[in-house]
Amino acid sequence: MKDGVVWLDVFLIRRKKYSVKERVWCRSLFCGALFFVYLTGVLYAQDTLPGKRIPFSGFTELVGRDYIDSVVVRVLKENSPSAFDIPDVPRFAIVGNDNRFYLGIGGAVKGTVSYDFRNPLCNPMYFVVGDIPTDNPPANDGKYNMTVGGSNIFFNFVGMPGSKYQVGAYVNFDFENDDYMFDLQYAYLTINGFLFGYSFTMFSDQSVVPPTIDMEGPPVLPSVQSTVLNYTHEVGGWSFGVGVEMPRAEMTVGEGLSVLDQKIPAVPAFVQYEWNEKRSSVRVAGLWHNMQYMDSLNGRSENEMGWGVQLTGKWKAAWLTAYYLGLYGEGISSFTQDLCGRGMDLLPAPDGEGKMQMVKMWGGMLGLRVDFTDMWFASAAYSHLRCYADRYEGGCVPYDDQIRYEQYAVGNLFCSLTANTMIGIEYVWGRKVTMDYGCAANNRVQAMWQFNF
Repeated sequence: MKDGVVWLDVFLIRRKKYSVKERVWCRSLFCGALFFVYLTGVLYAQDTLPGKRIPFSGFTELVGRDYIDSVVVRVLKENSPSAFDIPDVPRFAIVGNDNRFYLGIGGAVKGTVSYDFRNPLCNPMYFVVGDIPTDNPPANDGKYNMTVGGSNIFFNFVGMPGSKYQVGAYVNFDFENDDYMFDLQYAYLTINGFLFGYSFTMFSDQSVVPPTIDMEGPPVLPSVQSTVLNYTHEVGGWSFGVGVEMPRAEMTVGEGLSVLDQKIPAVPAFVQYEWNEKRSSVRVAGLWHNMQYMDSLNGRSENEMGWGVQLTGKWKAAWLTAYYLGLYGEGISSFTQDLCGRGMDLLPAPDGEGKMQMVKMWGGMLGLRVDFTDMWFASAAYSHLRCYADRYEGGCVPYDDQIRYEQYAVGNLFCSLTANTMIGIEYVWGRKVTMDYGCAANNRVQAMWQFNF
């Protein structure tokens, strides 16, 4: 490895167009690639050793994807969330007396190396189009990042499996903070169709989220998490659901306006039909949520009813899978993952006078996945999100700085080296335009290595 680095330095020095900073970056990337290849080889060798499945006496049994037909694995999989970057099956499970409970413990170690160019983002895990800086100095046109914050660990418990009293519990943490501290992603209980706890809103359809290294994904996705109480019922290929969730009301307030504590929960509902052994589906979802604010100029509280509708689906035929999403609504910006936290549910009304206006928005996404072999697959997706609001004066965020529309495109290639080891490369492009037509774009190239356990 040392000889390779020396050879690389000599080569770059002879090519005089490379600066010292660029030579250091190339050296880091070269060393990282060598380590990546070495580590992948070690894991592949370990995973292909004879005796992968080790029988144990007592209550502990190792299970993996090769044993997906077993009752233990099936039940634990049904109790886990559907997400590309979270293993649905733990590497091992603890099986209790008379199979009265199953406890799966697992997770993933995920490392990424990325490089942003043009208007770099601060977060190496989340490509948030709305955070692309519009005032970035020309000299700051690139950024190199490495992180393992996308790693996660989970605990999956199912009691009384197969009975009408079956109860499940699931907890998942990742490490996306700057100091790699635990960050809660899921914590919920399930029983007889009910789900209570911290999870994604029922308005979202996680089955149509395209596979990406980027943990943010398309901006239009309503993939926001909250404390929820949902009920789902399945009949044949049909499923129905309704829930109540913690209210969300994000506002840009101006003179004489203030946000009040919300008194009414958000209410999502959906109808879904699945076929082709649940590989294909179509789903219609709706959302209603009340937003209350204080009009100090007239001395009274005001209410606005936000609403949204969404059509999603996926279609699989042989080696090709297509994903699609269409979304429209008013006052639901806080339910889209990229606009969440930007105060764009309600904005000050154009005429002032203590009133606010709901932001209209629509968005769409189209994604494709191609499975070349059992090991190799590629995917691509494009998303567009647009907001509409009348010009206002004042406000804690000026009208010109609010987001008018966002574009997002991603393409990637993945390889499953073993049942538990995956590598991938990806290109992400994003562009945002503000209300005054200010524009900023960014590009990211990244590579991933993930080991599930």
